[in-house]
Amino acid sequence: MPSIAQAREALALFEADGDIENAALVREAIRKATASFTPTAEDIEREMQLSRRRATLVERPPKDPGFFENVTSGFGAGAV
Repeated sequence: MPSIAQAREALALFEADGDIENAALVREAIRKATASFTPTAEDIEREMQLSRRRATLVERPPKDPGFFENVTSGFGAGAV
C-alpha cells in the first residue's frame, strides 16, 4: 500500500497529465486516509456492548472450598 507521500506524488503526476479521473480517485483516497474518525452514537454503543461482553468472559478463579471442606477432605484422604 502506498504512503500518503507517494499518493500525493501520484496525484501531482495525474494532474500534470490531465488525467482527471485517476486524480479524483487518488484525491479521494488521500482524503479518506487523512480524515479523522469521529465516532457516532452507534459506534459508542457497540463498543460499550463489546466491553460488557468482554467483562463477562473474564476467567474467574475457582471458589475457595473453605476450612471445613479442606479439613474433611484431608481426614477422608487419610482414612483411605
